Amino acid sequence: NLGGGGGSLTPALLYDGNFIDDEETVMNILNNLSVRDIKSLGAVKYGNSAAFGARGGNGTLVIVTNK
Repeated sequence: NLGGGGGSLTPALLYDGNFIDDEETVMNILNNLSVRDIKSLGAVKYGNSAAFGARGGNGTLVIVTNK
């Protein structure tokens, strides 16, 4: 369940090389992203995302777009 409520499970986002950990911004990007714009998509799982700090604790989505 992404977004919403206390104890949110929203992951951080690495979007075209920019790290974004603000929940509202992450959800806004995901809600407005077209599948046709995505070049590659990946994920860094919970235990492996410590390099991304506290917000990376929920995992980190990695999206590269067709710039």
